[in-house]
Amino acid sequence: HGEDFFIATTAIGMRELFAKDRIASWTLDEFKEAMMGVNAFKMHARQVKNKFFGLSQDHHETIAQRANRLAEWLWNLDRTGKKSLREMWLFLIWGTTPTNMTERLWTITKDEQWTFPRLGQSTLGEAVGWARPDDYPPRNNRTNKALRALGHGEVRQFSSD
Repeated sequence: HGEDFFIATTAIGMRELFAKDRIASWTLDEFKEAMMGVNAFKMHARQVKNKFFGLSQDHHETIAQRANRLAEWLWNLDRTGKKSLREMWLFLIWGTTPTNMTERLWTITKDEQWTFPRLGQSTLGEAVGWARPDDYPPRNNRTNKALRALGHGEVRQFSSD
């Protein structure tokens, strides 16, 4: 559903939003727009409980509203003494040390200085692929499951931890 539009329009916008100079000067609205192009982020946001945001149990909102709420929460997260959101995305997508993308992804998901709650491997891996599709395929756990179903047993699914 909507894949043609995504490939023809959204994917181009994702490359622009995740460009090195663009990330360095992101506004909250640009960050929200970037996250709206990452399916894994939207699906995760959809699953975040109302209680997490201090909302009533019977509160309802669209996936877009919930994704924007989560993006804003991340944007405003107190990171005193740790890497900022912009620094994290620049390091992940455009960093050169370590040169291996897998190592940078590992660092961001495991090192306390870089790790952001609610930003997991699926979101990060998919964003890298949309930002730099000539260098890395967009990958998330849904893609990994599909590749395994097509007979690529060497592809591992992300663990839930």
